[in-house]
Amino acid sequence: MPALILGFSAKHGGDRDSYGIFYGLNLRSIFWTSTPNGPGAYQYTLWAENDTIFRGGNAQKMTGFACRCVKDATTGFNENFNEGGINIFPNPTNSVINFQVNEFSGQLIIFNSFGQQLKTIEGVKHGSSIQLETFEWPSGIYFIRLINKEGQNRIVQKFVVE
Repeated sequence: MPALILGFSAKHGGDRDSYGIFYGLNLRSIFWTSTPNGPGAYQYTLWAENDTIFRGGNAQKMTGFACRCVKDATTGFNENFNEGGINIFPNPTNSVINFQVNEFSGQLIIFNSFGQQLKTIEGVKHGSSIQLETFEWPSGIYFIRLINKEGQNRIVQKFVVE
């Protein structure tokens, strides 16, 4: 079962030790940090059996841990960037989500937290009201992005499916 920590989810893929032996599949996830520590770096371990997060101090670079890439907020993940206005309700949802677009014309794209594009709706106009059923969507955090006719990100906002 994936760990869920403040919107962060991870499948427990285990790790590889310095001899090349794999351990911990479905039991834990270990992620490198970008913070160096001696000949290695800090890392975080998430355990499948509980909500413990362990910060390790000096893993050797020859071990095999996962890397988690995080996009910079300037790439469009800043949830406060909401020029033009979009209302999302109910948020969170578990069945139907509504989008009401104000002062905007362009394209609406919905993608998950992995950056996978799930749905594109062309020709969204000022005053549009869009309703999507989310019955079969896995619970998690999703993003809606509106792109204007000039191809610029105008609005990015998140919504949650419970």
